[in-house]
Amino acid sequence: MQKLFGSNFDVIIPSDGPWDTTNDNIDIQVRMRDGRVYVATMFTVSNLTELLARYEQSGECASGTYVWAVEMIVMKDLTEQSILKAVDDMIETREIDVAMRLLSSSDSDSSFVPEF
Repeated sequence: MQKLFGSNFDVIIPSDGPWDTTNDNIDIQVRMRDGRVYVATMFTVSNLTELLARYEQSGECASGTYVWAVEMIVMKDLTEQSILKAVDDMIETREIDVAMRLLSSSDSDSSFVPEF
């Protein structure tokens, strides 16, 4: 597990090992200081291209015609700086409310929030 620190949020990445910053996908959990918790999966463009090629061979997703994921955020790269920059921008523009899934807020039962 890795934890990144933003100005008014933390990003939890449950992955144990290092990830490929140019070709990978990672699950993230964003914990706001006010108690809200959001989740999403970040994909690099290269990873999406790789998945499409793999699906073309395996027959999945109409033989690589498409790829999808709930709460998918497409990233140029998965460096710590880019992850924090993207999350900070989504908070500032309020896009976080539509781009990520809200798991918990300060008004709800925080026991629902899974620990990564």
